[in-house]
Amino acid sequence: MPAKVSKINTSRFIDRWAYVPIAIAPFLLFLSIFGSALGKTIIKEKVKVSAEKPASVGTIELKPRDLGALRIDAKAFFPDNHWVVYEIQLVDAEGEIVASAIDEAWRESGRWREGGESGSWSESELAAGLDLRSKQAEKLTVVIEVLESGTSSGQPANLMVNFDLKVKKGAIKRSHLLSGFFFTGILGILSLIATGISGQQAIFKKINDSDPRERATVGGENNLVKVSINSVLDETTPRQAKIDLYINNVYGERIYQESRTVPVRISKDEDGEITKAQAKSESLFVLKKRDSYGFAVKVEPDNPVEWTSLTVRDGSKTLSNIEVKEISY
Repeated sequence: MPAKVSKINTSRFIDRWAYVPIAIAPFLLFLSIFGSALGKTIIKEKVKVSAEKPASVGTIELKPRDLGALRIDAKAFFPDNHWVVYEIQLVDAEGEIVASAIDEAWRESGRWREGGESGSWSESELAAGLDLRSKQAEKLTVVIEVLESGTSSGQPANLMVNFDLKVKKGAIKRSHLLSGFFFTGILGILSLIATGISGQQAIFKKINDSDPRERATVGGENNLVKVSINSVLDETTPRQAKIDLYINNVYGERIYQESRTVPVRISKDEDGEITKAQAKSESLFVLKKRDSYGFAVKVEPDNPVEWTSLTVRDGSKTLSNIEVKEISY
């Protein structure tokens, strides 16, 4: 019985999962740019804290499903040439410390003279923060405590330290989102590339001639069969090459043939000499009956051909709608 060949346009072989990382990447970029606007400041206070006398700033309610984290930012203010070690605490209703962060703030200044010139300098590190995500709903009190203080010369001090304290719900760490954007973007690009070589390689035949042929069991109603032909030619190549493809069934009967004239891609060196010439062709099939099929190729003209490869992939995926040849017999 002669084979029935029909051309169809179909989207059923699209690998939609390949687009997921690419779709997520711009969302992460959006959050990294505008995520700060999604947060809500719930406490903004100026607090004076003396040594070893903790100050309670306020109480907050946490829910495990809140977007982002709870962010506490503190900035200390005290005289020049001093340092302070302080602790930010989150305390539950029983007085237990749920989370804490200890930081050292310092500020130094002075004057310099060199080569008849002079000036002043000032350096400081005053800010610290604490991030928290809760696994359960709870009320927590924000407490700040000065643990130690002293002078830059090494003398102890008993400072009254002013703090600007800000507590924000829904805080999103921008650096993490940017890292996620770049890694997700790279993963998306790799996913798109991988889709182009998806499927099981049923045949790879390379010969130093123009007519490779091989047989394999491929096909089925829901399998896309991709046939790729690659031929490398020498410097005598013409601008175009003719590539013939033949498919035979299990009995050796020809069920399909096609002939394509394709451009030869030519690479030249600085002197204009041809360094490489290549002709490629790709065809997509739905062989409705899974069976043993023979694939044969012929590239013309034959003389310039250095080698030709035949690759057949079974169960391939695509990134868009495609035209396939559906063959049944």
